[in-house]
Amino acid sequence: MKKIIGILLMLVTVLILFSGCGVPQEDYDAVVAERDTAQTQVASLESDMAATQADLDQLEKQIAGVSSAWSSLKLTVELSSLLHENMLTWNRHELGEITSDEAFMESADQWGQISALLDAIGNEELDDNLRGGWFAEWGTKEYDESWSKAFTLLISLIDQNIEAIEAQLAE
Repeated sequence: MKKIIGILLMLVTVLILFSGCGVPQEDYDAVVAERDTAQTQVASLESDMAATQADLDQLEKQIAGVSSAWSSLKLTVELSSLLHENMLTWNRHELGEITSDEAFMESADQWGQISALLDAIGNEELDDNLRGGWFAEWGTKEYDESWSKAFTLLISLIDQNIEAIEAQLAE
């Protein structure tokens, strides 16, 4: 009998412990619902982050394209400016403002800078026409044609760079 009473007391104690230590079903359901909501929000934020990263990658590509076209545009405009200075030097010589030696020295210095820009631009046709005009005799048909082609190419390069920038910005 003592064994039966002991077993019953143990069962009652176990039942009391289970019922007293448990979490009410309503609270458990609320916590599970909050967890599910949080998981959904995390998945949504991860999706948003991936989309934002893709946008960022696209913007970086556009910036690189614009930067490249801008650098090329700056080189061609700088080249145009130096060529203009060079022509002014020789016009000053024609007007008698400076001697042939002075014009040659100024022009040689300008051509050092022009050559560096031509190398940086890397357009062989432009390079050939500018150097052809430089080495041709002043006032000859070869001189005029070389310079005309060179300036036409230079304007075309400037237009292409502007169009490339506009295309990158339009994306």
